[in-house]
Amino acid sequence: MNKSRFCTRMLVCFALIFSMLFGMFSISQAASYSVTLKPLKSNPRTTLTVSPHEHTITVSISGGIAGSSLKSYPSWVTVKKNASTYTVKVTPNTNTANRNGDVVFTKSTDTYELHITQTPFVVKNSSGAVVSSLNFKVAGETKKLITSQTCTQSGSVPSWAKLSKSGNTYSITASPNVNGSSRSFTLTFTYTTTDNGYNKIQRSVKITQGENSLTGVPGDKTYSYGGGSFSFTPSAATGSIDISTLPSWLTKSKSGNTYTIKCSANSGAFRSAIITVSVGNIKKSFTVKQYGYIVGIARNHKGAKNGDQYTDWYYGAGNYRGTAWCACFASYCAQQAGLNDGVHMEKNDTCFDLMENFFKPKSGKWLSYSKTAVPSIGSLVFFDWNQKDDGTYRSKKGVADHVGIVSGVVKDSNGKLKGINVIEGNRTYNGKKGVWEITYYFDTNHDILGYGKVY
Repeated sequence: MNKSRFCTRMLVCFALIFSMLFGMFSISQAASYSVTLKPLKSNPRTTLTVSPHEHTITVSISGGIAGSSLKSYPSWVTVKKNASTYTVKVTPNTNTANRNGDVVFTKSTDTYELHITQTPFVVKNSSGAVVSSLNFKVAGETKKLITSQTCTQSGSVPSWAKLSKSGNTYSITASPNVNGSSRSFTLTFTYTTTDNGYNKIQRSVKITQGENSLTGVPGDKTYSYGGGSFSFTPSAATGSIDISTLPSWLTKSKSGNTYTIKCSANSGAFRSAIITVSVGNIKKSFTVKQYGYIVGIARNHKGAKNGDQYTDWYYGAGNYRGTAWCACFASYCAQQAGLNDGVHMEKNDTCFDLMENFFKPKSGKWLSYSKTAVPSIGSLVFFDWNQKDDGTYRSKKGVADHVGIVSGVVKDSNGKLKGINVIEGNRTYNGKKGVWEITYYFDTNHDILGYGKVY
């Protein structure tokens, strides 16, 4: 076998293999049509509906095409006159709606007309509307897409969705979205419009599922040392609601969808906790604060023999040790209880400033002394022991020169007020200075000016 003949055979083989392979991957969507047109004056026009693919239509005219001519045609077709027929070629319809056109011929005094309707390649929802997007409920659901022609589908489907196909119907199922952000993916449908496989129409549909929501979470809560409770009803579009672990002084109960948080009594220092309500990756937090019990805090310091701890706290380590420290002690206890906030009390190192500039000017914060005036527990009690009026402000009669914390009230068997219990810093009792709890009976004059209400 000579070389040229061998090469020729090889080329033929390659051509055959290529043709076979190409044929395996291209789906013929075309259809060939043959129509014979009759004069409009005595016959209805000829109509033809075709798919979005390219098509060839062989047109004959009754009595032959001799003497006929092409009058008009739409821009999306081509017309060629042959020996005995016309060849009308319809190009692919890339639009999303039907297109209609008339190919008109004339012969002598007669008119011949072919009306062509070409459908589009579209994707519709189950209601029959053409769509480019599909929205899913947060709680999850199944929806369908229907393609107008057989096609191929591409696009990665995420783990939260499932896709199945039956004929030209695609079913998409979205699972519940418990998270606080929307999610989406895109499906692409490809329709081949020419037999050579080069021309394609693609339709993309964006699948979107909305974000979850969490409502009904309360704002911050603040309680006095006595405790209390509050209820709230959180809700989410979907998913299970969770509440973070609570500290031991808070307890949680649930009735239906309503949670109740109970705050126990506080015998010690100020405390707070952040409570987080969550569903999926949505987290909303609020803070529960509880003021401390200033009396309990003060009582824990009974027996302190000097004021170094309190003056160091107020002035800085080692500063002003040995100075009068009754107000520093009261302010220290209030600080531990979370009360030095300018509302309940303020940090101060002088009892007369506390009385004159904080408690007395504020409505409802001051109670003048009388033998029947009952102070609330935790109030500050102000004394004027100096009882001198030497012209200086601090020594002026009626101005406080000592302060303590009311830790209790004393009543007789008939419920009549007899006196008060007071925890004081910088107090000398039985010859010893320190922190003492002392009872003052009102049958003796103790030069009490009044009470500053802390709670």
